[in-house]
Amino acid sequence: MARYFDSDFLFGIGSGVSTCGNYKCGFCGETYNEGADKTGDYNGDSVPVEHFAGLNVCYNCYETIENAILRRMPTILKWYCNILKSKDADIKKQTKQLKEVFDAIHGDI
Repeated sequence: MARYFDSDFLFGIGSGVSTCGNYKCGFCGETYNEGADKTGDYNGDSVPVEHFAGLNVCYNCYETIENAILRRMPTILKWYCNILKSKDADIKKQTKQLKEVFDAIHGDI
């Protein structure tokens, strides 16, 4: 399966971050431009990188991660809905508590 398109704040946002220095992908372990930092030679290939889930990820891994996310999307959406419902319940509870505090301070105005 190929990537669908570049996405803001996910992978391949066009003029994103890249490096010509030593770089090891935190996902696949591939090393790029090995030795460039020691020699000070930063004229080699620029490697697009993205920071994702605490890892610096090389462009060759974008598709793998994207596909893993897409395969899990039904579960992710259910999980996210539960988070939103929980937050909504918390907001309602906090609003009720604030009203009780206001009523206690000001009585029936």
